[in-house]
Amino acid sequence: MRMMTVRGVLDWIDGVAPFAAQEDFDNAGLLTGTPDREVTGVVVCLDVTDAVIEEAMGLSANLVIAHHPLIFAPL
Repeated sequence: MRMMTVRGVLDWIDGVAPFAAQEDFDNAGLLTGTPDREVTGVVVCLDVTDAVIEEAMGLSANLVIAHHPLIFAPL
């Protein structure tokens, strides 16, 4: 089985919904983490909450894809 990386998932998402098409106020893309890391599981959510993080940990998922960014405005 081929290893899937975070970058591979981002590339797939970009192919379906290009990051270049986002509005100026959007904050899409990898906000934290390492693009070359192997993906062990994925959790998809609307908002990143403590419960989502706990669920991801319980499933050994190391990638969370959220509709609303964890960090909306630049730090």
